[in-house]
Amino acid sequence: AVLPAAYAFARLPELTALLREQQQQRSWKPGSDLDTIADIRQQQPGDALKRAHWKLTARMDELMIREFENPLQQETMILCDMAHQAASPISQQLYSDFFCDSAAYLSSLILHEGSAVRMIAWTGEGRIETAATHSGQESDLLLFLARLSASGHWQPERLIEEELARYPNTRIFCYITSRLQEATIRQLTLNALDGRDIWLFLLRGNEPIPDDQDMSLLPLLQAGVNIHTIDFDPYRAGRTGQEASRPDGKGVAG
Repeated sequence: AVLPAAYAFARLPELTALLREQQQQRSWKPGSDLDTIADIRQQQPGDALKRAHWKLTARMDELMIREFENPLQQETMILCDMAHQAASPISQQLYSDFFCDSAAYLSSLILHEGSAVRMIAWTGEGRIETAATHSGQESDLLLFLARLSASGHWQPERLIEEELARYPNTRIFCYITSRLQEATIRQLTLNALDGRDIWLFLLRGNEPIPDDQDMSLLPLLQAGVNIHTIDFDPYRAGRTGQEASRPDGKGVAG
């Protein structure tokens, strides 16, 4: 498989700042790996003696066990909706490259800010997903994108609802698509109002990029959804320039 090449479609300082803030405020769970004591409790079956708090045990005349803090890594979900029919007249192959290169950039940015990434798609064959927790696993995301095929005839709003119900602790949700229907807008709006950070990435072909005041986008903007459009023309121009600089001089068919 030919791996996607990340297409830096925009600087995303708001997303970067949010990821850093979430990592600083991440929650904790009891464990045994770190040195910071989270709790001291009575012994339970299976507790290792190396975790005993001997001074408190002697004072209370009862075996007391230390619990330590382990960080819970935040996870960002990316739902890929590669619906080519909404991006005509771009060819299927060129749109696939455009979509995957854009998704590769987004996932790389998130991963390198310390958040885990869970990438999900619903193809014609059904649901597929992969996950990466650190930059050393970034190739897993690229392989996933390299094998990604066009989305099946699924209802996007139902997929958003199902995936967020499947992973209820997801706080940052990214949706990459070229289509936006009324039911999808409603579902994204409801989740934003519910306290999730929703990021909508709209891939646009040769049609005009909708203005921020477009009535269809107003409910999303009012609910606090972050909307970013990704224009195809700069991507095609960049690819054409890269191909033209190759030693064989071959360009990209428009």
